[in-house]
Amino acid sequence: MVVGERYALPLDPALPGGDYRLAIRIQEASSGQELATQEWAIRVPDDAQPLAPVLADIPYPVDVTFGSRMWLLGYDHQEDGDRLVLHLYWQVLDTLSTNYKVFVHLIRISDGAIVAQQDTMPRGWSYPTSFWSRQETFVDRLDLDIGAVEPGEYRLVLGVYKAETGRLPAVDAAGNRLADDQVVMKEAVTLRRR
Repeated sequence: MVVGERYALPLDPALPGGDYRLAIRIQEASSGQELATQEWAIRVPDDAQPLAPVLADIPYPVDVTFGSRMWLLGYDHQEDGDRLVLHLYWQVLDTLSTNYKVFVHLIRISDGAIVAQQDTMPRGWSYPTSFWSRQETFVDRLDLDIGAVEPGEYRLVLGVYKAETGRLPAVDAAGNRLADDQVVMKEAVTLRRR
């Protein structure tokens, strides 16, 4: 039997660049007897940046889980011409065997109308949720086309779903299930275009 698994190995931010050895040892759980060892030479660049965000550095914390497996830590956004660029900060609580889509709606605060939206798999369809590894933390970039959207106050709404089965349950940090299994971001988005 062949088993594949990927792990995100956290490194101390103060770790200097250089050559290192990465070792994996497999042991018998009850006896502790070593069954196999594999080592690789790796190089950490001097200018390496962590892939996982520092939680304190996330501009807009969210803290909502979807289906008890996907944890949306927070997000940030910036206006870039005709696009609203979002960065979604995720942590994987458990592996998923299903590929889910993420939807993001930009809602006009004054009347609740959806003025822009995006439905996609993470990383522009290149990193489906079935590829995610347990305890992995990563940032997903998503662009909303706001070329036809007027300046004003808006709010972002996000959820996770599969067309055949519907939305994953969305639960806040207090354990409350969110209405319509979607998170409504509390911070308003002010578009200043034109």
